[in-house]
Amino acid sequence: MERTGDLMKKEIQGQWWVPGQTEQIEEKGMLVYNNDGTANLTLHNDLYDGDLRMTHKIILGTSSTGEKFTLLNCQSFLDTVRLTDRMSVYKVELVFKGQHFSNVSQMNFTEYRFTFQSLNQWVNEAKFIHENDYDNRINTISYEDFEEIKLANVDGVRLSIYFAESIKERYRDEISITLNSYIRLKSEKDEINYSRFTEYYLPLLQNFFSLLMGSETYPMNIQARFLRGVTVSVSYVSEKKTEKIHTEDMTIPLKEIRVEINELLQNWFKKSDKLQPIYNLYFSTIYNDRLNLENRFLNMVQALESYHRRTYGKGETIMPKDEYEQLKSKLNDFLQAELSSDLDSYNAMRNKLSHLNETTLRHRLLYLIKTHQDIIAFLMEIDEKLIGDIVVTRNYFTHWDDKYKQKALSENDLVVATQKLEFILELCLFYEMGLSNEKIKRAFDGSIKWFQFYVLQNI
Repeated sequence: MERTGDLMKKEIQGQWWVPGQTEQIEEKGMLVYNNDGTANLTLHNDLYDGDLRMTHKIILGTSSTGEKFTLLNCQSFLDTVRLTDRMSVYKVELVFKGQHFSNVSQMNFTEYRFTFQSLNQWVNEAKFIHENDYDNRINTISYEDFEEIKLANVDGVRLSIYFAESIKERYRDEISITLNSYIRLKSEKDEINYSRFTEYYLPLLQNFFSLLMGSETYPMNIQARFLRGVTVSVSYVSEKKTEKIHTEDMTIPLKEIRVEINELLQNWFKKSDKLQPIYNLYFSTIYNDRLNLENRFLNMVQALESYHRRTYGKGETIMPKDEYEQLKSKLNDFLQAELSSDLDSYNAMRNKLSHLNETTLRHRLLYLIKTHQDIIAFLMEIDEKLIGDIVVTRNYFTHWDDKYKQKALSENDLVVATQKLEFILELCLFYEMGLSNEKIKRAFDGSIKWFQFYVLQNI
């Protein structure tokens, strides 16, 4: 069990300079953290050696107490010249506390530690025990020192959950004890650059936990460690805060998948190249609560269409390929004869022939429904008429052609159809993870998200 505290003070006095200058210029100044994870650096002079610089990729600093700081992506937004000195203020995108880095390529670590909003509830391991000793007038509150939970080993990168206690004495008669769950990502091979961590590992894990929780979640409290044990704190703060999700409201909490969690994470990472466009469409939708209904619907349709194409074959056709090639040759001869005097029209029609035999959206949706019929029949009603309505609605929202307007879904029917498409996509993602049909059924049947949908479609 580890203990956590405040990772960073709000204000840091120190000396600051830019690495790599011909003549190192150090200036006194104050770094002040903002609530969004950024910071402001106020200097009494500017850090330049001849040319006025509005931006610095990196600024280094040492606090008055000797702590090392690396400030990344610094943009000047205030520059004031006074009688006695000059004041410059920089907006700092990210602060690394604990080490100096001259460039981004040096930001390589063997281990990262971080958490996600509602991860405590997803893990749901912490249990406090309250005991009264009335004879000696002693009340005791205790909790178990939990072992680290091994999650997976993904190509030499070990993922696990560890626990850390946070104890705060507010007043003489009040104390707060919190047991927090953290993810540990540790490389058994090469060090992992911070950019690789934030662009690959962190988004995939965020999406993984968001899907299992049944609601969006965001990373918090990132720390990184070198092989030699030096810890670097990162001022990363998620752009959005979410309400705490209770364990019983989640789609799949940890207790439901403790046995297969390694396989699920392995598959999630292994298939990410193939499924990345689907991940992007789905998660960009659920993370954006301001997205209008029409675009939400289109994203779900496009994600399912792309999923079918990437998973069940790009080469699927309406007619057998050899038969269609014969038909296409005859159609091309006909067009050539009829449009011999209009070369532009002929070329346009000939190009359409190349795509005429491709599998339609209707076929792709029906195929997915048939493939997962056991689960879908348990969850919802969806027939060929609704599939036809979805195709017409997609065409209307894509082309805004009035001939589709009357038949397109609208209002509550559109909301229900969009939610059904979202559930179908989710069960496809669970299936790709490696979850059994029975666990997928149980996951949907017990989640608050499914209950809300059940109420919605019965309004």
